[in-house]
Amino acid sequence: MDVLDLFAGAGAPFRPGETAFDPANPQRCKPVPVDCELVDCREVVMEGGEQLQPAPPLAAMADYCCAAIAATPGREPAPGQPAPLQGGVSRRLLTLRMS
Repeated sequence: MDVLDLFAGAGAPFRPGETAFDPANPQRCKPVPVDCELVDCREVVMEGGEQLQPAPPLAAMADYCCAAIAATPGREPAPGQPAPLQGGVSRRLLTLRMS
């Protein structure tokens, strides 16, 4: 599951065990398991309109994607069908959006 949160601001950062909210329908929400691993995926790739490093080769991107998919628990999608994306936003981000 992907959860978007604020980098800084009021309140504590998102933690395992907290609830992620559907940004389109906040009444739909899901608690994130306490034993999950949170991974910070942020990386600066451009600054001042300039690319900071060359893009990795396509083979490296494919290897990264395959490893990420293999590490993702859950149901296998039917052949030819994309896996359903599970994601949400933190309470802090939802509160900011609602205000």
